[in-house]
Amino acid sequence: MASEEHGTIDKPYAVSAQEREWYYYGVTPDGDQPHLLYRTSSKDDPWIPSSSIDKSNLPTKHAYPANNTKLGKAWPTLGRQIADLVRSKVKKSYSISVARFMNVPPGEDSEKGVLGPAVIWIGVDPKLNMTSDDAHEVSQSILAVLAEHDIEDAQVEWNESVVVSL
Repeated sequence: MASEEHGTIDKPYAVSAQEREWYYYGVTPDGDQPHLLYRTSSKDDPWIPSSSIDKSNLPTKHAYPANNTKLGKAWPTLGRQIADLVRSKVKKSYSISVARFMNVPPGEDSEKGVLGPAVIWIGVDPKLNMTSDDAHEVSQSILAVLAEHDIEDAQVEWNESVVVSL
C-alpha cells in the first residue's frame, strides 16, 4: 500500500507513488511524462523522496540515443531476443527502445547534467495492469541475456504509457 506523501510501499519491487509520478519529469516537453513502473537500478540509485513536490525542485531527464554503447551496438542482434522475453509476459501493447537519460539537477542547465548508462526502456499500456513483480521477473531474464553478451552496465526500466501502433 502506498502512502500519499512519501509513497512508502510494501511490495518488494514497487516504486513509491512519488517516484512513479516524477521519475521521468522533463522527458516530454509538455509535462505529460510516462509513469515509472519498475527499474533495475533502484538499489544502486534509490529515489530520494521530497517532502513537497515543487516542479522547480525536481531534477529533469532528457532522452538520448544509446548507439555508441555496448548495448546499442549489440541491439541489432539482441533486440529480437529481448522482445521475445517481454512478449512472453506482456503479450500486446508494449514498446521497447534503447536510450540513455541525462539527469539534470533542479534549476540547472543541461550542461550540468550527467548522462546515465544505456537503458532498455519498455513502455506498457496502463490498462494491462502489469505489476512491478512482473516487470522484475522479465528484467532478471533480460539482464541474464545481457550478461551472456558481456553487457554489465545496462539497466532496464519499465514505464506505463500509451502505446500507439504505426
